Amino acid sequence: MIKGVKTIVVAIIIFILFGPYIYLSKYIYLSSDDFGRAYYNISTFGDRYYYWVTHENGRYINALVTNLPVYNLKLQRIIPVIFIFLFLFAIYSFLKSLILSKRLFLNKSLIFIISTLVTSHIISALPLTAHFFYWFAASTVYLLPLVGLLFLTSNFIKSRFFGKYFYFNLLLIIICVGSNEMAAAIIGVLILLTISIALIEKKFSFSRKFSVYFLIYGFVLSPLLFLKGTQNRIAYYEEGTNLFHAIFASTYSTLAEMISNFFKIENLLILLLIGLLFNNGKKINLKLNKKLFFNFLLKSALAIFCFWSTFFVLNYSVGRATFNLYRTGNFQNVVFLIVTIYIIFEFFSIFEWDERAKGIINNLNKILILIVLIALGTIHLKSENYTSAVSDIYSGKARNFSRTIEQRLITLKNSEKSNIIFKLIDTPKSIYVDYLFPNPDHTVNMWYVDMINRQFNTQIKTITVRP
Repeated sequence: MIKGVKTIVVAIIIFILFGPYIYLSKYIYLSSDDFGRAYYNISTFGDRYYYWVTHENGRYINALVTNLPVYNLKLQRIIPVIFIFLFLFAIYSFLKSLILSKRLFLNKSLIFIISTLVTSHIISALPLTAHFFYWFAASTVYLLPLVGLLFLTSNFIKSRFFGKYFYFNLLLIIICVGSNEMAAAIIGVLILLTISIALIEKKFSFSRKFSVYFLIYGFVLSPLLFLKGTQNRIAYYEEGTNLFHAIFASTYSTLAEMISNFFKIENLLILLLIGLLFNNGKKINLKLNKKLFFNFLLKSALAIFCFWSTFFVLNYSVGRATFNLYRTGNFQNVVFLIVTIYIIFEFFSIFEWDERAKGIINNLNKILILIVLIALGTIHLKSENYTSAVSDIYSGKARNFSRTIEQRLITLKNSEKSNIIFKLIDTPKSIYVDYLFPNPDHTVNMWYVDMINRQFNTQIKTITVRP
């Protein structure tokens, strides 16, 4: 009976927190970069894949995924739902690994509820949900490797390095490195962190055995760095490849963003929540454990280095990095919050807690934990991302956008005109990514024309929009 009640409570929480994002998936259409890869014949896959990694960029896994015939509209509307639950499960796996590694034997239902609230907090902080969940070309570059990073980090925290986990870790490394340069840099830091801890703890035999991860990492990183597509992308940005600028700007941005964002009320609530999980009626030994403190400093420094590396990759490759800007900002925000949570867990591990009381939550702590969770949920429900999603649904904006695009597609399928002009439409912020521009020669418009001609076997030359 109790188990059934817990399941219902969890289902209700998921419905309230993520329901609008899931529901909006029924209204999405292909967007921006998707136009350039949709509705090609599968027989052309080899040529298109080769062109992508030698001309566009060297993200060889992303090129593989996005050039597959996955642009059927029904499938495209299922993918965001899959990504939402996959992201939630990845956060759950990460938090569970941290909680168990600190010997906090909490109820699985409580861990999952905490995970849903933390995930909702992360979604609230995203610069643009449309780029995170609903734009396939972006979500496969940024969301998918984040999921891989979370699962890989969970395995590393649980010391699942070899045996059956080795091949799963190998797959995750390939997915992350081959999808995103920032994720590739973080993988390198994770491997360095693991080696450093092993050497400090004098586990030399493990270090030698673990060196296979370095070899694998170097092998799968090479195509990302040296494929001609990567070099072309770097050359496109004249401000890039300035090493000193990249180091200085990245260091400044890392410190500035960590200081300004850490003290937001949501993050302080996360700090309080984790503190309450540790202080489950246990006695604290205020005498500092020097070894644990040194480990905390090392782990924190390398965790911050993960965040720093996201700025460095952007500053070095394109010459600039903005923390709250579109899809790269989404990635950096998630990394920041994951790093913050990791550091908070490590901070509370400095102290020696009464092992006999671990997993025991006294009544006062239960009330305080509940209050913190409700506060996090309330902040999410009042966030701009959540209220925009709800507004786009109840105002009818998302539905009207979807109907208008359907009507346009019918018109385009049956039109015999060469140059077509549509009225500019009111777009829903939550799911909208660049659709069409007034300039018919805009790259997105030209991609769209090519896609329509492939899809409907038409001979349209230009498609544009006017107010």
